[in-house]
Amino acid sequence: MCVSNGSSRAEQALASQQISLPQPQSSRLFLDPALLQAQVSIPPTTVATAVTDQRVSHKFCIVTTQSIMAPSKLKRANSQIRGSGHSLQGSRPGRESVHQRRRGSFHAKQQAVYDLILLQNVDEQAVIDNIKELYDDDIIYSYIGNVVIAVNPFKSLNIYDDKTIEEYRGRSAFDPKLKPHIFSLADNAFNDMKYRGRDQVVIISGESGAGKTESSKKIMQYIAAVSGSSDKVNAVKNKLLNTNPVLEAFGNAKTNRNDNSSRFGKYMDIQFSFSGDPSGGVITTYLLEKARVVRQGEGERNFHIFYQLLASGKGKQLGLTGAANSYRYLNQGQSTSVSGMNDANWFKEVDQGFDFIGFSADEKESLFAAVAAIILLGEAEFGAQGQGAKVTKVDPALLKLLGCTDDQFNRALTHNTVIVNNQQVVSDLSPTQAGDARDAMAKALYDRLFKWVYERINKAIAAPQNAIKAVIGLDIYGFEIFKSNSFEQFCINYCNEKLQQLFIELVIKTEQDEYLAEGIEWTPIDYFNNKIICDLIEGRPKGIVALLDEESIRPGDKSDDVWLEKLSSAFGAHEHFKARTGPGDKSVPERSFMLVHYAGTVSYTVTGFLEKNTDTLFKDISRLMFESTNPVIKACFPEGDEKTWAGASKRPPTAGKSFVDSMKKMIELLNTKIPSYVRCIKPNHQKAPKMMDDELLKHQVQYLGLTENVRVRRAGFCFREAKEAFFTRYKLLSDATYTGWKGSVDDVHAPWVHHWFQILDRVVGPSTSLRAAMAKTMLDQSISMPVILFGMLVYTGFMGGLDLEAAIARARENHVAVMTGEDLSLWCWHGTERDQGFVRNNAAQCSVYL
Repeated sequence: MCVSNGSSRAEQALASQQISLPQPQSSRLFLDPALLQAQVSIPPTTVATAVTDQRVSHKFCIVTTQSIMAPSKLKRANSQIRGSGHSLQGSRPGRESVHQRRRGSFHAKQQAVYDLILLQNVDEQAVIDNIKELYDDDIIYSYIGNVVIAVNPFKSLNIYDDKTIEEYRGRSAFDPKLKPHIFSLADNAFNDMKYRGRDQVVIISGESGAGKTESSKKIMQYIAAVSGSSDKVNAVKNKLLNTNPVLEAFGNAKTNRNDNSSRFGKYMDIQFSFSGDPSGGVITTYLLEKARVVRQGEGERNFHIFYQLLASGKGKQLGLTGAANSYRYLNQGQSTSVSGMNDANWFKEVDQGFDFIGFSADEKESLFAAVAAIILLGEAEFGAQGQGAKVTKVDPALLKLLGCTDDQFNRALTHNTVIVNNQQVVSDLSPTQAGDARDAMAKALYDRLFKWVYERINKAIAAPQNAIKAVIGLDIYGFEIFKSNSFEQFCINYCNEKLQQLFIELVIKTEQDEYLAEGIEWTPIDYFNNKIICDLIEGRPKGIVALLDEESIRPGDKSDDVWLEKLSSAFGAHEHFKARTGPGDKSVPERSFMLVHYAGTVSYTVTGFLEKNTDTLFKDISRLMFESTNPVIKACFPEGDEKTWAGASKRPPTAGKSFVDSMKKMIELLNTKIPSYVRCIKPNHQKAPKMMDDELLKHQVQYLGLTENVRVRRAGFCFREAKEAFFTRYKLLSDATYTGWKGSVDDVHAPWVHHWFQILDRVVGPSTSLRAAMAKTMLDQSISMPVILFGMLVYTGFMGGLDLEAAIARARENHVAVMTGEDLSLWCWHGTERDQGFVRNNAAQCSVYL
């Protein structure tokens, strides 16, 4: 392996020692053809890459990738180029050729580009046309700087295999040979975590059916492939990867918008060791849509696991003798199968996933028994008995699965016990109330089972305490607008509002605010800030959720209609709230209110809001579950122990307030990570490949703020970093800071700025270093060679018999000789491929000793 540092002293030494150095693959200058005609003189040993300044000035600069040019040469080269009177065009070489065969109608507008920042004219139609043109060519990914746009192809594409992973491994997103890919984002996040020690978060957003879950899985696939491969590491990766089929089976369902819709939010925290190998993880979930357990809309299914259990032989073993369409809890949507989804095969995958994660055979048996019990619970029926009710139909298999007697089941479902002055007061339920209690029991049991599953997974995948880094994937439910929208859609859409607010804050608002704070000349870009909607929902003391809580917990009779009246009175004049103003007003559906969300206007039916918000479960049912002989069911209901009933109990928080609090905590946590974004787009509602609904695409481009995002990224700086972190990372690249620099940033700030930023033609504010994302890529490539060289020198000394401390000391001496040009023979290191691979894979540790 041979590389050149590009200094004039190095050139003389190379000439005298007659060492032949191969040119790297990136050793060409990407310039506009007109610039090449200017015959700018660039030293042949310099590996240079031009970087576009997307601001109005359209200046450009040269950054060395694997060599460091003397400042005088860089200054002279820039002067020659500026003197030519040319400027660099906003495009990447090689990328236009992909679409030169495109139809003339598109060429009349603009050529398709992989990065929307490079569009010649930025407007909404140009963004739409570009996404459509790429999609027609089966190119589902594009960029807005470091933001990935992903369009759901609704078909399988052969772009996720091992060969593709290797193509993107360690490669820059700006490499003109590579098409846009989610693997590029994953690689960047992984390497930033590994080599810079910064926790990452990948925020995946989009409406239901846009492909968020699949995007999350592809990111996990890539990280698993490029990280370590020891037996111990592989065991961890297998556990992490196998959480996907398990959580999808228990948390996903078919809806009219998506055949595999996530009915819960998931925050997957993958934790890594110092060397960048996955050591474990933790999963946080949000608001499972448990109402689906007892009721589904037309054309929809219950959660996948119910149908998978029935399709497998396991269902019959547990007493499920009927078909899916014969059970009340599974047939309400009149859709018990999904095209292209084999429930029996998926159950096998789920069963194997439990094995990989570490579930015991007894745990699986108890869990599947509880799932089967929920199916049979829906078949229980009730009739009148005096002033109360009695069970008129119950499957003996249900009693066996629940681990209870007929008398225990009958007592729990037909009575309600409350505590008054530390005394139990029992009242009878009517047949209708008993049916409601049955449904409440089914929803609570499934919700608790889901929680037990992911908590058991967390126990199995927990990382050791020495895990220091994390890459987090946030796969949250997409924005939903159904014919009938209730409490669940209200919470889901609020969650999407919070994520959109975060995106606005970090990508658009904060970016512009910082330029002003740094004293940088800037023309503000207009955008819609949805903070006003978030405040409307979560505000205290008079937000929508606060008024919902007020009505839910007040003494006396309470109703959804009274709550609606309070909302109308409080927010009737709010620009994002609509309700009926009188009996003759038909602009809003009956017993409903509308919210004008960032993604569209949604009508919410208030029926059931209070019940779902209080989310109470009769003590009799909790006691029945706690007394179950099924250990998993028993563990899910600790409050069923009568010993805990005595004394005044604190009212549990409402479901609405709990969800708002969890969203706020999530946003606070996300703000501590380095974010990457995947903006998923659904091309059509038919879930059909090669079909793009123009109006649907336009709507998503608008509410995702893609056009505004392009404008901000195009006009501004794509990267910022504190000076201290910047100099610590790149001190190897300058004589001013290379050898033993430990001073303050201010001591080297001036020479560094002269050496790099004056060359890059960038602005340095009073507190941060600002630079283009492409320049960052080139600097990262520059530093990789010195770090790898140092690692090779340490490795050679260690394998030559020196102890580690002595090997490091000698490597430092030799490294100084190389970097100052005193001994360039050491640039050639003749280790085996295995040795070189070892050093590259451990470059993070090597850099610590420099």
